[in-house]
Amino acid sequence: MTAMDNRTGKSSASPRPVRHQIVRANADGVAARIRRWILVLSVPLAFFALWYAVAEAGIVGRIFIPHPETILERVTLLWRELLVAVWVSIQMVAMGAFIGSVAGIFIGLLFGFSRLARELFELTLDTIRPVPIFALIPLFVLWFGIGLMPQVALVALGVFLILSFTTIEAVRNVPRIFVRAALTCGASRIDVYRTVVLPSIVPEILLGVRFGLIAAWGLDVAAEFSSSSEGLGYFMIVRGQYLDTAGIVLSVLLFCGCAIIVDRALRYIGRKCMPWNPRVTQQDFITELLGGRG
Repeated sequence: MTAMDNRTGKSSASPRPVRHQIVRANADGVAARIRRWILVLSVPLAFFALWYAVAEAGIVGRIFIPHPETILERVTLLWRELLVAVWVSIQMVAMGAFIGSVAGIFIGLLFGFSRLARELFELTLDTIRPVPIFALIPLFVLWFGIGLMPQVALVALGVFLILSFTTIEAVRNVPRIFVRAALTCGASRIDVYRTVVLPSIVPEILLGVRFGLIAAWGLDVAAEFSSSSEGLGYFMIVRGQYLDTAGIVLSVLLFCGCAIIVDRALRYIGRKCMPWNPRVTQQDFITELLGGRG
C-alpha cells in the first residue's frame, strides 16, 4: 500500500515509476514512428534498388531506362534551366488553380444557397463537366493563342469543374439534424448557412482543393505540350527531341515532387486548422480498427 504523510494526508510515494512510464511511452512512440517510416520507405527504396541494378547491369538499353547517375548529371548540367522551368510551371499552376478554386467554390456555395441559381445554371454545368478537358486544348489555342493564357485557362477550367462539383455535393451532404437544430434555436437562413453549413463543408472543400491541385499539374503538362515555349513540360519536350531519356525522367520526377509537396502541405494545414473535422479526430481509430497498425 502507498504510505501517507501524517501531516498533509498526501501520498509520499516516489514519482520515479510515473517518470519511468513517461520515458517508456516516449520511447515506444519513437520506435513506432521509426517502424512506420521503414515500412513507408521500403517500397520506394526497393524500387530504386531494382532500377539501379537493371541500369547497372545493362539489361535494358540506356535510352529506355537511364542510369540514376545520368539523371544526377543532368541536374548538375541543367540546374539553371530546370529552376526557370519549374518556376514558370508553378506560376501557371498557381494562377490557374487560384482562379478555378475561387470560381468553383463560389458557384458551389451559390448553388447551395439559391434555388434560382441551380435552376438557371445547373444543367449547363452538368453538360460541361463530362467534356474531356484535353479535347478543349485546340480551341483554347485558337482563342487565347500560344503562351501563358491558354495554359492558365485550361488549368482554371479543370480546377473549377472539380471544386464546383465538390462544393455542391458537400452542401447537399450537410447533416439535416444540424440545420434543423439551428432553425429550432431561431437562426435565420443566412445564419444557418454561415454558422452551420460553411464549417461543415470546409473539410470537403479542402479535400476538393487537394484533388484539384493534383489535377492542375497534369493539366499544366498537357497545356505545355500543346501551346507553350517555356515551363517544365516544354523542357520535357525539348529533352525528348534530343532523345534524352534522363532529362524526361527528371522532368517527371520534378512534376511528381511538386504535386506531392503541395498535397502534403494542404493535408497538414487541414489537420492543424480544422480540429472539428471527424476525419482528423477519428483517423487513428479507423486505422487501428481496419488497418491493423502495429
